Order: sequence, then structure tokens, then C-alpha cells
Amino acid sequence: MKNLLSIFLIILAVEPSVLAQVCTDQGTSTNPESPSSPTAPSINSEHWLNTFNWYEDDGSSLLNFFMYDMFAYSPNQTSMSNPYSDVNALYPHISNVPIDMKDFRPENGWELFSVNLGAFPNGELLTDHPPLQSNFSQIPYLILYNKNRGILRLFACKEV
Repeated sequence: MKNLLSIFLIILAVEPSVLAQVCTDQGTSTNPESPSSPTAPSINSEHWLNTFNWYEDDGSSLLNFFMYDMFAYSPNQTSMSNPYSDVNALYPHISNVPIDMKDFRPENGWELFSVNLGAFPNGELLTDHPPLQSNFSQIPYLILYNKNRGILRLFACKEV
């Protein structure tokens, strides 16, 4: 057992990249104010360039997310509550913070990892592309990733 532990420690000392690797910045940004995706696939790449603003507000509170044609899952809902909104009691640890101090904007390291509200990230409706529409779940969700801290947050809409 001592030999195995010694070999493990020697490998870690000689080759630290076994534990972690640094990813190089590819120039991708999901900031809706200046989106870029140089590594996007060439087919239908315009669908994946993000214009969805997950932190849009009306000056005093955050706006809910409008859902497009998600009636198969939730016939009575047309929007998904913004999880960072002051009125969202499900996530008090992130919603009970003054709007100017909320940690969810691109300048805080947050990127849009995935979103499904019935439209592509660029705002084109899935119903306008029937062959692609069948690849998407009818469950509305938002996934954010913090590239500085390695945090992934998944928010899904429950039918009410």
C-alpha cells in the first residue's frame, strides 16, 4: 500500500496536469450585448448565437422569461419566472440581494450554457424549424455557467 501511495505522489509531483488542465479562451461570449461564437458549427450556426438576455430588467425588477409555444408541457403558462427576481421565493439565497449586487451577469463570469423556452438562443422560434423542433424538450429550462468559478446553475420550470 505504501508503494502505491508513493507512486501516486511521484506522478502528481512530476505531472501536475493529471489533476487539472487550463482551457484556453476560444473567444466565445454569450453576452447578449456582444455575442460571439467563432467555434460554432457551420451548419445552422446563426441559431446558436445568443441574443437571449437572462438579466434584463425594467429599472427596478428583473423581467420573467417569455415562453414560446411550450403549451404541450404547460398549457396555462406563458412565462418562466426569473430565478434572480426579488419575488422568487424558491431561491432566496440568490433572489434576496439588491439588483445591483446580484451575481449573474456576464461581467461576473456568467455565460448562457443552454436555454429552452421554445426559441433558439438567437430568438428564432423552434416552430419555424419543424425538423429541429423535435430535438428539444418541452420542459422550459435555463442553464448558466460561471467560467471563473466553475459553477453550473440549472433552473427548470415546473408546471403549475
